[in-house]
Amino acid sequence: MSSSTDHDTPLTIDQIDPNHLHEYRRPVAGERRSPCPGLNTLANHGYLPRSGSDLTLTQLITALQEVYHLSLPLALLLSLTGLLLCGHGIFPRRLHLDSLAAHNKIEHNASLVHTDAPPHARFAPTRVDTGLLHSLLTVYSPRGHGFGLREFAAARRARESILARPLDALHEEIACAEGAMTWLVMRDETSGEVPVESMRVWYGEERLPAGYSRPTQPVGLTETRRRVKVIKEAKANGQTEPAMMPPVRPAPTFASR
Repeated sequence: MSSSTDHDTPLTIDQIDPNHLHEYRRPVAGERRSPCPGLNTLANHGYLPRSGSDLTLTQLITALQEVYHLSLPLALLLSLTGLLLCGHGIFPRRLHLDSLAAHNKIEHNASLVHTDAPPHARFAPTRVDTGLLHSLLTVYSPRGHGFGLREFAAARRARESILARPLDALHEEIACAEGAMTWLVMRDETSGEVPVESMRVWYGEERLPAGYSRPTQPVGLTETRRRVKVIKEAKANGQTEPAMMPPVRPAPTFASR
């Protein structure tokens, strides 16, 4: 019998959480959150400790695989990088979510939905900026048709164009990877785009969209890098998505709950 990671049908959130142990709840005072909507969503649903404190490598990897169907190498890379760069202790083994806001470690300026870190600040804002979110959803998807890699590239190009100092190569890669991974884990299989409502809910409310189904196949390092390359090239030269898109794997569907 095949395992859930090889399942031919996308798992819906009700199948991932059949007993509804992971209902959404907004963070309360004292609970820590990061600039990353993906991790904040996991904490808001209880796949990570809702406190956002003292997260372990195992907790991070398990949640990323269970909900977003990341491959083990990709989940390990993301989790270990966060722990090593932003974890606490001489040999970091635990991580507070808000530590990921440490400026210019993993976090960077020109976020799509967060304002830049103030000059000389050690930490960047973690609250979603409603003005940036509104612009993202209306300017870059004016007909409401959803987000493909072209739309992520256009949004990145616009945000980075107003920076006094361009992002360095590492943080440009991270920024493009954020858009690529959003597309990989949230896109609708019929349209090949991330629905605007899913963007609003995931980026804005930091919760799983209604009817969310995780990708059929694991989202791996190689495929993520391919999508990052597409976004970077589109951002640099203004090419459009259809002419640049390589073949895609089966995508998650949005089933009714």
